[in-house]
Amino acid sequence: MVARAAGRIFALALGLAFLGAVGAAPASGDVVWLDSPAGAERSRVMVQRPDGRVWRGPSVAIAGDPGLVAPAPDGRHVAVASDLEPGPLVVVPRDGGSPFSFAMPPGVEMAREYSTVSWTSDGRTVLVGDALRVDPEADRSDPLPATLRWTALRCTVAARSCVEVRGGGLVAPNGDGVLRASSPQSAFGQWLWSPAWSEERETDWTVADSPDGRELERIVGAQAVSEVELEGAPPCVVRRDERSGGEGLPLHVEAVGGPAGTLVVRQTIRLRRQARRDELRLRDASGPPRLMRVGPDGAVHLGPFPRARVGRVDLRALDGRGARTASRRFHPATAMPDGWLGTVGRTIAGQYGGFQALAVAAMDARGRLRVLRVDGRAATAERLLRHVRGGRATRLHADLSVIGYERATRSAVVALEWAPMARPGQPQRSARRTVLRVPLDGGRPRRANGRAQAAW
Repeated sequence: MVARAAGRIFALALGLAFLGAVGAAPASGDVVWLDSPAGAERSRVMVQRPDGRVWRGPSVAIAGDPGLVAPAPDGRHVAVASDLEPGPLVVVPRDGGSPFSFAMPPGVEMAREYSTVSWTSDGRTVLVGDALRVDPEADRSDPLPATLRWTALRCTVAARSCVEVRGGGLVAPNGDGVLRASSPQSAFGQWLWSPAWSEERETDWTVADSPDGRELERIVGAQAVSEVELEGAPPCVVRRDERSGGEGLPLHVEAVGGPAGTLVVRQTIRLRRQARRDELRLRDASGPPRLMRVGPDGAVHLGPFPRARVGRVDLRALDGRGARTASRRFHPATAMPDGWLGTVGRTIAGQYGGFQALAVAAMDARGRLRVLRVDGRAATAERLLRHVRGGRATRLHADLSVIGYERATRSAVVALEWAPMARPGQPQRSARRTVLRVPLDGGRPRRANGRAQAAW
């Protein structure tokens, strides 16, 4: 499982959902969540098997609900962390052993709003992308101090410690190995979090001959390197670019890895310099994201996000007239042994763009995409909720996401946040959360625990 919280990346928010990456797993399946009672300072890992039995893990000093939960592909360990407070990355063994925290390199810690967490396919190593390195003398009252730098980590369960990955950025499983890709943080550092960035994706006008003005000049003119490589001795570099922000530097904002390889969301970050009198500002002119598929052998396929058709009839309760023109592009969420699971949906206009997931989809290792079916129709939120609500159809607000792949049942594990649309003049109904196992072969969806956050 890969987990990551949303951050203030000026051009990269894009509404792209966080990812989950799952490697090979044994023939057992579970869903897992972090039980954190309101106001409690400790949490407990809970695991539910397909037959309904629940395993209660030991209590750990993690506060925050839902928190970060990343199970190993073999289910032997679960990594957890708070998404509300700074703290350690804790591993909970499922064989009865005591929970433990990884020893981090000096000055390095999880950046709870930006770091990604995943496991290698053998379940022996945790990969942390975009970890934070902070000067010990920095003002820690500032959540993003000007001295921040970024790195990446390999954390070995046997050693209970982490070492830095050369180059930093995103790290994700790739077959039996590991892929590293330069991220906006590793290339541009704290520049992306300048408070000068506005909702219109441009900076305020700044006096050119000032510290802030010179910093903006450096942002747009500094040369930076972007790489995608597979670990090895030496590493196998499958893509390399060296450009400035003004020229447009391809960088990588998400990575979903597993046995079939890694899907990487790639975007060219391009900044335009505008000047008037003795002032200047930067405007974000970044291109649309693209999808890179990197196989375990280093083969690369780069192109637009693949698309699939979802009929208007399947979307009428969710989308209304907008279904006619909605883009059905695929966005990956988690890996399975022979490909990836995710959603197809449409791009939403707005200050950062966005993505509305409309139906559950699967992509195989060759890049072929199909929408999952339920009762012979596309597996949309409306169709899935018919199984929850006894066949009753209603217009509804729904947020659909894939939180994992359960190998034992060969199912996508799907979370639905939903509420019936209120009638005119009535208050909006409160949201509910439902989690379903959706078989890849078109079988009947089955409920899982509604608090589930991940699966394997």
